Amino acid sequence: MDIQQDASSGEHVSFIGFSNDGSMLQVGTNTGYRMCSTEPFNILSSVNSSGRIRWVSTLDASNMMILLGGSYPPNVAVLWDEKKRAVQFRLKFRSEVIRAFMRVEICAVALSDVLHLFELRQGAKELPLIKTYHLNTHCPGVFAMSTAGDPIVAFPSVRKGEVVVANVTTSETAVVSAHADHIAALCLSSIGNVLCTASKEGRYIKIFDVVS
Repeated sequence: MDIQQDASSGEHVSFIGFSNDGSMLQVGTNTGYRMCSTEPFNILSSVNSSGRIRWVSTLDASNMMILLGGSYPPNVAVLWDEKKRAVQFRLKFRSEVIRAFMRVEICAVALSDVLHLFELRQGAKELPLIKTYHLNTHCPGVFAMSTAGDPIVAFPSVRKGEVVVANVTTSETAVVSAHADHIAALCLSSIGNVLCTASKEGRYIKIFDVVS
């Protein structure tokens, strides 16, 4: 089955991503979003919105997701229950939300200069703020988080080319001198023991063992 764009309606894809466990494909468009299973491939839902969906992040194969865009302003991140088709939480910030991510117990929201981590609690009326990390403004929205085990987060240091790797639970941190230029992209392995980095120079992808 193909995910096709309707050229006559002017629909175009603005975001493509996978759930943490790879079981779900998330597609944001200028008219809404689509959720698909990957094995077997099947379109599970197709939802229209009044604006461009610029980011979708689901909590594994659950019905919970984070949406950026649509009918909501740029400084709002929405935690959405796909099954109920209802807003569970609405997080409003002082500036544009660039990227968001969820794992079992944490919701991460990145602005241009800070990364906020919130605790996901079932039945809570609001999400408690766990940590706030300062980001390098030359690398807006760049961060990575482990999907299993201890919550490990990686983000560009305020110093060019360096990456901070932090254990959210223990507050232990390590600094990796990765590149001469500013960081462009980061990726962590599922348990956070391997870090992949790329810089804005664009010549190399580097892999680090962050445990040792």
